[in-house]
Amino acid sequence: MPNHTPSSINTRPEEIGLSVLGRPILVHYHGSPEAPLRLFFLCGQHGDERAIHRAAQLFSQSLHDSPELLGDLLQVAIITSANPDGLALRSRLNDQGVDLNRDHLHLRTPETQAIHRFVAQWRPHLTIDMHNFPSRRLHLLARGLRLAWDLCIDFPTNPAIPVRDGHPLFASLAQALELRLTEAGFRYGRYTMVEPNGSSRHGTPQLLDARNVLSLRYGSPVVLLEARNPSKRNAPHDHRHIRQATLLACHELLRWATNHAETLLTLQSHPPTPSRVPIRSRRRIAPQPLNVPVVSLSHGQTQLLPCNPHRPLVEGRRSVSLPLAYAVPNSETGVLDLLRRQGLSLTTPSPSPGFQLVPVTPATGPLLALLLEAKSNFSPYRRSPLRDPIRRITSFTDSQSIEALS
Repeated sequence: MPNHTPSSINTRPEEIGLSVLGRPILVHYHGSPEAPLRLFFLCGQHGDERAIHRAAQLFSQSLHDSPELLGDLLQVAIITSANPDGLALRSRLNDQGVDLNRDHLHLRTPETQAIHRFVAQWRPHLTIDMHNFPSRRLHLLARGLRLAWDLCIDFPTNPAIPVRDGHPLFASLAQALELRLTEAGFRYGRYTMVEPNGSSRHGTPQLLDARNVLSLRYGSPVVLLEARNPSKRNAPHDHRHIRQATLLACHELLRWATNHAETLLTLQSHPPTPSRVPIRSRRRIAPQPLNVPVVSLSHGQTQLLPCNPHRPLVEGRRSVSLPLAYAVPNSETGVLDLLRRQGLSLTTPSPSPGFQLVPVTPATGPLLALLLEAKSNFSPYRRSPLRDPIRRITSFTDSQSIEALS
């Protein structure tokens, strides 16, 4: 593929916000605005992940050069650099010292605020969150090993998310990517955290990152795409190898989304409406250890590293039925500010009894339950006594309260 520079990407860019230092955050669009299925590729939340940023630029250029890849069904939006200050400074964090991929709940940075405004307006049917992962972990290096994967995929794991790990849609995507990438000679797998004590798990269920929070807040599936950080040794070959794996995965995602367009469209128009929401969780230990592919640094051969115990699945516990609304006292300014930043509706009953009503809808109910239920272990306020005054409103007898709720 030609060595295009960023300025040569000639798409329909739109500025959706500014970084802390005033750099524009740009979205590049591809395909017809009338195409029914919208895919959003979010890249560059970590400014030091320069390889995936470059791959996203090349993917955007490939869609400009070959628009037929999208057909009549797809339109694509790509943010190649969600953290332009971090990219300029070669820093994982933004200029405020914040990890953007840990700010999707609180939305304290202008960068994550811009991402959420865009998602709320454009309403993608599938979001792909792109990153690089370091294959050289200290505890593996001590054994002369590194992770062998070229590219990994992962899914939301919070048990309140309807389309999460274990859903047939994600199983189909994982199978399609595995077939395409392994046929092309790349090492592909499920992104896995290998711990120093020998155990392994997949991502966190906590409300931290784009994967879990965007899924909960907006209801559309989110996929994590992790490409290996290229090695500094033999750099040109390895950089090219990882770029090729990433581009192949992105193009396969387009093909897969086209084949599953009806399911993706239905999920947004008729989202699952759980009658009960799990507000606590535990990890289940798999009966067998997980064999993780690793490469020997001494002779370059791939081998399998048994990880035991392996905790692949997050199970929901202590489910609650959703109320009509939550009542949050006006004194709980931190909670109210978080809800406002998330764009959730707040109403003041008349006459005001000193609290704000937070109406519950099928779309917002799971996130509200995780944040506001007293027994939830996902809320940032779970260790604070400040949540005690928050009340569940399960019925309304006062007409003014009903009017405020509506």
